[in-house]
Amino acid sequence: MHSIGGFVCALPAANKDAYRQAAVAAAPLYTEFGATRFVENWGDDVSVGKVTDLSGAR
Repeated sequence: MHSIGGFVCALPAANKDAYRQAAVAAAPLYTEFGATRFVENWGDDVSVGKVTDLSGAR
């Protein structure tokens, strides 16, 4: 059986490098617990939302 897990977190662009360093450090732990693939993404054109807003405009 396959499963996919993921999450979205809003971070200021100024923290991008620190987040990448933390993600690289966490990758071995994720693979130890069974992850077969580890992908990081960064939104650079996130629109302002009315119900949910991850653009950082608020």
